[in-house]
Amino acid sequence: MPSLLEQALQLPEYERLAFADALLQSVRSQPSDLPSQYPPARDAAEQAEIDAAQMEEAERRAEEVLAGNVELIPYEVVRERIKAKFNI
Repeated sequence: MPSLLEQALQLPEYERLAFADALLQSVRSQPSDLPSQYPPARDAAEQAEIDAAQMEEAERRAEEVLAGNVELIPYEVVRERIKAKFNI
């Protein structure tokens, strides 16, 4: 039987990203003995403030796209640039 990691690596890219995000969120939301270099979990009020700021930024960017003020770059191009930059 394949390990959990082997199974996860077989998922489509989007599902792997969602899985990784869920794992990270589960770690950050629980108290732990991790060294202090890791950010502490946020309380609900702080997270709500961050979420609101992120939504405001997303809406601002969407307006720029709809107004035609920014050049859109296809995902495939961005992905290839990242792979080249980080040698992956």
